[in-house]
Amino acid sequence: MNYRRLFATAGVIGLLTSSISWSQFQRNVVIEEFTSVTCEPCVIATKVMNEVMEEKGERVISVRYHMNIPEPGDPWYKPSKGDIDARSDKDMYNVLGIPHARVNGQTAVPQDKADLLTAVNETLASDAPVGIKVTQAWGEGNSVNNNVNVSVDVTAGSDGLGDDYKLYIAVVEDFIHEEERVKDLSGYNGETEFFDVFRAFINSNDARGEEITLNPNQKKTIQHSYTIDGDWQAEELFVVAFVQDEFSLEVVQSGYSPKLTLSVTEPYPMAGYAFEQIIPNPATLNARVKFSLGNGETGILTLHDANGALLRKTDLGKLEAGDHVVEVETAKLSAGVYTMTLRAGEYRASQKLLVVQ
Repeated sequence: MNYRRLFATAGVIGLLTSSISWSQFQRNVVIEEFTSVTCEPCVIATKVMNEVMEEKGERVISVRYHMNIPEPGDPWYKPSKGDIDARSDKDMYNVLGIPHARVNGQTAVPQDKADLLTAVNETLASDAPVGIKVTQAWGEGNSVNNNVNVSVDVTAGSDGLGDDYKLYIAVVEDFIHEEERVKDLSGYNGETEFFDVFRAFINSNDARGEEITLNPNQKKTIQHSYTIDGDWQAEELFVVAFVQDEFSLEVVQSGYSPKLTLSVTEPYPMAGYAFEQIIPNPATLNARVKFSLGNGETGILTLHDANGALLRKTDLGKLEAGDHVVEVETAKLSAGVYTMTLRAGEYRASQKLLVVQ
């Protein structure tokens, strides 16, 4: 089975409090791996990483930085070169060869499943001084299809957070299937499926993070935005945030957002018809449903909960051919996953809607 992260509920790896201490938080794990499509040992590391991710569940996150070694040409290195070089250089992790892995900032062997699991399990068993909740939503403005707003809530326990910590916020692409751009590379290792591909840090111009301090029990909300590059798959993007000790390099807490969008299901695709997107998704107070019709049709929108129960049925009346936007109130919905279905003549399409409150 191929490892794929499932974002099925709102606030996955959100703010998680420990049941044994009100002032501390359940700790999550971020595995940072340095890899390349020209690295033969990285094939084994990928298999091991995927197995560990699948076994350990949603409290474990991975971020995989693609390098330009041992041979040049990895297609995910050049677009993110500055950030990856800063993360791998001698002033940070001093990556001299790959595969190279860090479990919450500490060195581990990515090809050795036992070593990786030991490091992960030891970290999961410890508390964290802060909790992290990450959300992202489509932005407003002239480039609504490309701009994304990110919000990171960091909450301290009774000890607060001192002066030696930095917050990193990264955009990661969950899954990429690629053959054409890699098959002719010198030293190509044969991989065609790539997971948790690092795309960019969005809260620092030099990839060195931003300083964060917290008083006891204080909560800070840090907001940033990013623009989706033309090579990125919007529906595969999620955001990882982590707090790291600047000197020991220990990552004391991490969290990640749900994916940006959830896929559209069209049992019978029709030319000129499209259920384009729901904005924002996740939604809080309301959302806009964007769709296109190839002909004039009578439209109906239905909303079902996760159990398939019909919650709403909205008659849209007679609609002209072309683009349409319909406002949907979500403020009174409980947090969770819903299915929005558009029916227009013979056309039918469904899309998941994530509601957070």
